[in-house]
Amino acid sequence: MKEIWLGPLLGNNRSHLIERCSELVAKNQPGSFLYLTASHPLLEIVTQGILDGSKNRGLWGELPVYLFRGFVRRLISTAIDEEGRNLSPRLPIDREELPLKRSLISQILTRLLAANRLKALAPLASREGCVNTIATLIGEIERAAKSPAEIAEIIAARAYDLAPEREATTGGLSRQIDFDKEVALIYSTYSDLLHRYQLTEEDADQLRALSLLNDESDGNAGSIPWLSTVQLLVLDGFFDFTPVQGEILRRLIPRVTDDVVNLNHDERNPEIFRPFQETVAHLCSIAPLSTWSRVVHCQVFAKIFSILLCPTNLSLSLTPGKKRPSLNNPRSDTSNAAIATPRSGQLQKRSSVWSYAKTTASQTLRWSSVNVPPTQKQSLG
Repeated sequence: MKEIWLGPLLGNNRSHLIERCSELVAKNQPGSFLYLTASHPLLEIVTQGILDGSKNRGLWGELPVYLFRGFVRRLISTAIDEEGRNLSPRLPIDREELPLKRSLISQILTRLLAANRLKALAPLASREGCVNTIATLIGEIERAAKSPAEIAEIIAARAYDLAPEREATTGGLSRQIDFDKEVALIYSTYSDLLHRYQLTEEDADQLRALSLLNDESDGNAGSIPWLSTVQLLVLDGFFDFTPVQGEILRRLIPRVTDDVVNLNHDERNPEIFRPFQETVAHLCSIAPLSTWSRVVHCQVFAKIFSILLCPTNLSLSLTPGKKRPSLNNPRSDTSNAAIATPRSGQLQKRSSVWSYAKTTASQTLRWSSVNVPPTQKQSLG
């Protein structure tokens, strides 16, 4: 089942997911789930929630909770070739202790210039700004999930389309297509050197991981054995994916039985959560919309949390002709009650507020139209 969980910032969606993964670890099944988080603080929260020291004090092996780049490294380090051997490790050149990426690109520019293979970039090739720009551009191309062969094909097609315009142009000035061809040449040379000398960097790793997933789906040499045991995939906290991450997910999501995407949502503030709508659209492009079911924790839950956070400044507004409900009597008529502008001096006990919130939720929610995890449904009694 593929589910998109939408809930308020202070909701308990994440706690349900952590509890589910914690139970799998307790059953000695850590290889049956894969939990991807969007930030390092969230990674720590999930890790501490699963290995809480009581239900799970630890586990043998590796806990499958990663940042996306950690997941990519895991794919590469566990991939095997057609003979069943692990792939050769590569030396990263973009770390603080070994920042060689720009130096390598500078050497490439120098050698191509000496070989008279750069025309448009020749006046700029020896300048530091050009080296930095090319390094940044190569990273953007890699994050766009484009290999050197694909870039060359795109530029060749564009050059063909611009051929009539080029013939009509006179003068010796370089055109944009000339710069594009030379950038493609630099990118191709850079990728060849990484492969030849067993070097890598973060963006190149993502392309390698995508290539491994492509090879496995096509039945070629590359293989990632542990992926076949994953039955639950959790994407937590993401509001955007780079193109290469999207392509990796496009190949990963269909092969996992249960996919859960946890997103923040609040109908009262649609503009704030607009980026998450783009994420939903992106997920629907990976798998058909009909295969996703939305687990919507509706606006009542957001109201409950807002009440609990500020119970001392609570006031209620009613439609004309309706009697104000008593917070001390949760069975009073609250069908038309709504949160209004806070008024000072109306101190209420937290327990009374919670009783009112539970009553409001029970009168407003229709469980037949809202898909809520059973534990949460029971908690609202």
